[in-house]
Amino acid sequence: MRKHNRCRGFRIWKWGTFQIELWWFPKGEFIEPHIHERISSLIMVVYGQMEGIIGDRAGVPRPWKCFAVPPGERHAAHAVSNCVFLNFEHWTGEVTSASDDFTAV
Repeated sequence: MRKHNRCRGFRIWKWGTFQIELWWFPKGEFIEPHIHERISSLIMVVYGQMEGIIGDRAGVPRPWKCFAVPPGERHAAHAVSNCVFLNFEHWTGEVTSASDDFTAV
């Protein structure tokens, strides 16, 4: 299990430099603005609702729709309700967790 603040994540699949992490994002939690230097991500909300910012774009992602977060792109999120999301990740270098490759900005 991985942690970031009150969020909890689990690797559910890995193959080479690709992996999928499943994250629990509790209501009211805020993931501060940050970047991932070694991850290209596709985020998919599968339960609940979050508000997010990626670069200069802000919005509420629709469930089951992916949105891209390129490496080095500033992003943040707030859980409007209890939320579960998948992070489809492509890594450069060692594959660990999005919670490890996390730089607040």
